[in-house]
Amino acid sequence: MTLGDLLAASRDPARIAAWLGACPAALRASVDDEAAALGLSAGDYLRQVVADFTHSASPDAWTQLLGRLARSDDPGRACVEAMQAWHREARAAHAHHPNEDARHGSHA
Repeated sequence: MTLGDLLAASRDPARIAAWLGACPAALRASVDDEAAALGLSAGDYLRQVVADFTHSASPDAWTQLLGRLARSDDPGRACVEAMQAWHREARAAHAHHPNEDARHGSHA
């Protein structure tokens, strides 16, 4: 799966869950664990991860992702792993600074 395939599949939880079913067990377990911690299905979790990365990742995070994809034999897996790591870091940062959105004018 390419980055474009992943972005397209991320709009359909069933499609992304089917792709995940063919992934190595370690990646499936990681996604399942993260999804369960958030009370989401694996497909919905990956949709959220891809959407959050797409809309909120810095240019540096995108550059790192593209570099990782260029070096990978399995771009789909590399993409999910990188986006998932970014998502964990973003959630952790938000947990440490929960009022960050309010300081930047967001009215979430």
